[in-house]
Amino acid sequence: MHKFITTAVLTLAASAAVAGTLEVTVQNIEKDGIMHIGVYENETVFENDRARPQDKPAKYGVIEEVKVNDEGTATFTVKVPDGVYAVGIYNDENRNEKLDTNFFGIPKEQYGFSNNPKVLGIPKFEQSAFEVKGDTKTTVVLK
Repeated sequence: MHKFITTAVLTLAASAAVAGTLEVTVQNIEKDGIMHIGVYENETVFENDRARPQDKPAKYGVIEEVKVNDEGTATFTVKVPDGVYAVGIYNDENRNEKLDTNFFGIPKEQYGFSNNPKVLGIPKFEQSAFEVKGDTKTTVVLK
């Protein structure tokens, strides 16, 4: 059984030369949907999206189809310069371009962040931040 997910990936416009590839493996994907993926290069950008979790994290980006294997995982890559980043992802299962929540604000669709922080709600940048130096891999487990 092979599923496909369309992925919105934030591409980073930076003055520094592209130094490597960030490879993100997304695990625990339970349903087909559109995967909205934000790659945040600083706390300000992350915090601005943190205040509006219902919005798509990537205002600019490329649409890419990612194959999801039988184990419910998918991998995407993005070229980024060396630096500190955080990744935020949600699976838009009903394709309405927002993270659906219940009356209490608890997500009804799967989501996750880099470093897989064990927090209630949206983590702070420093809880999800990691260093990218050359080719770097990270894994996000959806909740």
